[in-house]
Amino acid sequence: QSLIEYINNSYDEKTASFIKLLILNYKDQYAKAVYNQMINLSIVYLIVIGGFHLSILKKVINFCFKKHFKIALIVNLLLIFFYSYLLSFSISACRVLITMICGLFLKKYSNNKYDRISLSGFLSLIIAPSIVKNIGFSLSYICTLGVCFIYSLKIKNHLLNQIVINVVSTLISLPFIYQINHSINVFSILNSLIFTYIFAFVFLIMLMIF
Repeated sequence: QSLIEYINNSYDEKTASFIKLLILNYKDQYAKAVYNQMINLSIVYLIVIGGFHLSILKKVINFCFKKHFKIALIVNLLLIFFYSYLLSFSISACRVLITMICGLFLKKYSNNKYDRISLSGFLSLIIAPSIVKNIGFSLSYICTLGVCFIYSLKIKNHLLNQIVINVVSTLISLPFIYQINHSINVFSILNSLIFTYIFAFVFLIMLMIF
């Protein structure tokens, strides 16, 4: 609440509304209009803070401490834990946090990403069994497994790799989007390719400046 008040006092109403939506998942009058537009474009996952955004944050921290792996790991854990707290421990945020912790415990036994993700999902279900019915839980983990599969193909062309990840993630999410909206935007894949990097950039800029 203190952060929300700080944003409200620091920016005009519309700018504050957008920052709160993009940084804290907080939806007020103006944010709901933007949120609904993103739903219609089938790219609402780009503005709902989750694994996508926290992964960007992790990469920035890793780059800043690229010569100090342990420091990067500690900073990432503390920062993502605090961020997850601000987001009321949303499912997608917790997935990143629990997966990182699982990676630490499994490091001696397995470097397989599927093991970490699977253990993270299993622990999430033990902690809160009711999330098995949550669309966000299913979407978050299925999309993550899809992305891991694309990385396992080791596509050498970076641009092609990113395009394939976007296409696969969008295709995986379509059934869930239809369940939520009862409709699908026929340009959803194109929208995803256009807006993914724009929102990643805007998220980072707003997070750092704010």
